[in-house]
Amino acid sequence: MTSFIVFTLIAIVAHFLVWQWRPWLPGAGGYAQVLHDAKDVAVATIAIAFSA
Repeated sequence: MTSFIVFTLIAIVAHFLVWQWRPWLPGAGGYAQVLHDAKDVAVATIAIAFSA
């Protein structure tokens, strides 16, 4: 029973930390902004990969 309680507490802390890092609900730009940012990251990654 003790290990279950420890596991549950760790899971609660982990969920809280992930929520702080990346909220589930999008910001003012909505999901379109998320997709736009992902495209920018992909383009930058490809540019770095081909320049190396």
